[in-house]
Amino acid sequence: MLPCKLALKNFLSYGENVPPLDLEGIHVACLCGANGHGKSALLDAITWALWGRARDSRDDELVRMHRPEMEVSLEFLAGGNRYRVLRRHTRAAGRRPARTELELQLGDGTTFHPLTGASVRETQAKIIETLKLNYETFVNSAYLVQGQADRFTLKPPGERKDLLASILGLAAYERLAEEARAKAKERAASIAAREGRLAELEAEVAQTPAAEEEHGRALALVADLAAELKQVQARADQLGVQAEALRQQQERLRELRGQAQRAARELNEAEVQARWHRERSASYEAVVARAAQIAGVFARLQAARQEYEALNQRLAALRERERRQAERERAIQAARAALEQKLAVASHRAQQAREQANRRPQLERDLAAARAASEALATLERQAQEQAAEAAALAAAVQVAQRSLALVQQQEQETQDKLQLLGHAQARCPLCERELDADSQDSLHRKLQAEQQSLRAEQQSLEAEIKSQGAQRDAARASAEALQARLRKEGPGLERRAGSLETELAGALQAQEQAAALESEASALQATLDRGDYAPAEQRDAALLRQEIAAIGYDRQAHAELRQRVEELAPAEEAHRRLEEARRRLPEEQDALGRVEAQAAGRRQAQAELAARSAGLQKEVEAKAGVEGALATARGELADLQKRHGAAQAWRGQVQERLRTLEHQAQERDAVARQLAQARDDLLTYELLAQAFGKGGIPAHIIEAAVPEIEAEANRLLARMTDNRMHLDIQTQRERKSGGAIETLDIRVSDELGTRPYELFSGGEAFRVNFALRIALSKLLARRAGAPLPTLIIDEGFGTQDGAGRERLVDAINAIQDDFQRILVITHLDDIRDAFPVQIEVTK
Repeated sequence: MLPCKLALKNFLSYGENVPPLDLEGIHVACLCGANGHGKSALLDAITWALWGRARDSRDDELVRMHRPEMEVSLEFLAGGNRYRVLRRHTRAAGRRPARTELELQLGDGTTFHPLTGASVRETQAKIIETLKLNYETFVNSAYLVQGQADRFTLKPPGERKDLLASILGLAAYERLAEEARAKAKERAASIAAREGRLAELEAEVAQTPAAEEEHGRALALVADLAAELKQVQARADQLGVQAEALRQQQERLRELRGQAQRAARELNEAEVQARWHRERSASYEAVVARAAQIAGVFARLQAARQEYEALNQRLAALRERERRQAERERAIQAARAALEQKLAVASHRAQQAREQANRRPQLERDLAAARAASEALATLERQAQEQAAEAAALAAAVQVAQRSLALVQQQEQETQDKLQLLGHAQARCPLCERELDADSQDSLHRKLQAEQQSLRAEQQSLEAEIKSQGAQRDAARASAEALQARLRKEGPGLERRAGSLETELAGALQAQEQAAALESEASALQATLDRGDYAPAEQRDAALLRQEIAAIGYDRQAHAELRQRVEELAPAEEAHRRLEEARRRLPEEQDALGRVEAQAAGRRQAQAELAARSAGLQKEVEAKAGVEGALATARGELADLQKRHGAAQAWRGQVQERLRTLEHQAQERDAVARQLAQARDDLLTYELLAQAFGKGGIPAHIIEAAVPEIEAEANRLLARMTDNRMHLDIQTQRERKSGGAIETLDIRVSDELGTRPYELFSGGEAFRVNFALRIALSKLLARRAGAPLPTLIIDEGFGTQDGAGRERLVDAINAIQDDFQRILVITHLDDIRDAFPVQIEVTK
């Protein structure tokens, strides 16, 4: 992963409108600036954008104080492609929970296209797949995090080996081992199941001869019953033909009786229709007899309706003019209301402007007080910086004293060991191994005791010095933190207060100029209202419409009386309609009456003929009962034989199915035997694979092969940084006290004092070992990836080195710069900053 461009908003100490950090074209660069100005925050932003993690801080703790959300955008190169990842986080507020958004995009040279998954988890998986490494691998190889350079070396030996396996990508072998063990477990279960099934099948197939004998008996019984069934079936068929002929005659008789019933119903319907037509003809004749009376009333109704329509037209004209007059009145009122509104707004604005102008003296006094408070805070900030510098100097002095104390304690222990050696009967010199006489032994004993007392006195002095300087350091830190807390609490409020007062003062000056103009505008609007000088066209139209309304002459009383007369004469219209209908329908009803009477006469004759035919068929059907009794007896015998024949066929079918089942079971037995042999072969294969893919198999060989490469590269850098004083050795196995070997990853370091475990080193020496190992891990990871590792990031750590150590550390970085496409070094030390060609200044 090669970072190219970083943009962040409201992340830790960074606010809004922060210019992006563009790393294009940079090979080796130094991020420099004072402590606390946000250098490490830039790298936290990179890891948070890619993995959602930053020095084990929760997302809400990374959001800038008093801001609801943060956002980081990172463009980077990976696998020959350019990508952009965008991560946002919003704090929880009220009932709204915290929310994180994550986007991944692929660039094509001109724009970016989305690769975002359906969820944050799915998108994160795509990012890790693209980068080919997770956060733990990154911070244990390519990124030396501030205060965590020993992250790899301080882990217990067993965890170191697991972490090295993760860096080397050996987790895939563990997954393969788990899969092989799962497959072996499946095969073992399958073998047990198949062995049981094979025993069951063997027992079933042994029953085949008995089933074949039973099948022969079933075939003989089915043949005997089939012959008897054929004879009874013939007799039943003959009786069935006779019974069917009689049933047809009976059916014909039922049809004739049904026809007779329908004829009776139709005759009744014809008689009913005849009565209905006679009644309607009589009603129509009565209406025609009143024709003259109905026509006279209808003529009076039409005349009244014509007069009523004329009055309706006058009323419509009147209402149209009244509507237009109302519109003009509303327009006049709206014009007056608009002027009154303008007058109210102008008066209110004039009053506000006058009140704002009157606040000018007080605002000038408040602004002067705010500026004085800001100057006082500036003095506090200088005091806080001085206290922080004093605390840092005291902390460095404490570290020096602690290292001196450790050395004195070691010397005192060595002196104690020498005294113990002198306590033996045949004592030897601890330095030259020469045997000592009594006087020499006593002299050397006194000398060592004096030396031990001196060392103990020096140890007590150093402990007192450490305690005193530690107390002074803590006091200076507490003072600096208190001042910083006060600055954080009061500073932003004072700045906002001064800016607000300056804005209000400028507004007061402007309001003083506006007040007179607004008061003049209000006076002019009041005069216009008093004269009624508004909506002249609408006022003229309203006067004309009042004249037209008076000229129409509409009589409301006459209109109401005419409406009542029309309503009284309205039934004449229905009477006239019935008269016209009677004249039209009377001839039709008379013709229909003749037709219906003729139909009734024909249906009476048909009814008599059907009764005579039914009597003849009734005599033929009376012989049906005897034939049906004989047929029922034959069918009973037939049903019994069919039942017995069906049972015999079912028995035969069951035996045949049993034979087919036994045949299939014999085939299955052979197949299960073959599958059992294959499963046993597979079980052996998967057990071998689980052993090969386990920690003691292929991964152990890969780590054994990688350790010499890590060791050689780390020693090359360590020799350069220590002038060949230090050398490390990595051991992958350790002898148990009870016998046998244990898997581990011990680090032993040699210097001019001898060989000791890494854990006994501290300060600058430990950092140099950490640095060498971390660079070796990074280069190993790059070589296994098949391409140069793009990025190396070193965050501080130089403060533990003396001048010569820092020079050698810079030389080591320059020596490996060709192995990386981009190296970023973070420091606040001037001599380190000046050693690099590109410097990126970070200012709070």
